[in-house]
Amino acid sequence: MSSDGLSGDVRQRLGWAIREAVVITGIFVFWLAIALIIVTGLSLIAFLIQTLRLDPLRFVYEFAQRGDVVWGAVLPFAGATAGIYALARVGTILISRYQSDSGE
Repeated sequence: MSSDGLSGDVRQRLGWAIREAVVITGIFVFWLAIALIIVTGLSLIAFLIQTLRLDPLRFVYEFAQRGDVVWGAVLPFAGATAGIYALARVGTILISRYQSDSGE
């Protein structure tokens, strides 16, 4: 099935490429949603600490204000996940091509 997208006509190949692009976009959207949830949660914690004037939790407030740390951690995960998916797809295509060539 994985090589069917590459062995058809132009319309089939374009459809296959669009489906793969949608999957990779979905991976990035998933990680974007995770990062937004974490940043929103940290912002809520920082807001509560500042509103309730909880001075013993000042270090938590300082950490919660650092949204760039979350983005710095999530972006490599997103890239790595998309890269692993692409490598797995390439491996699947190569294996199915090899099996179809040796079977004929």
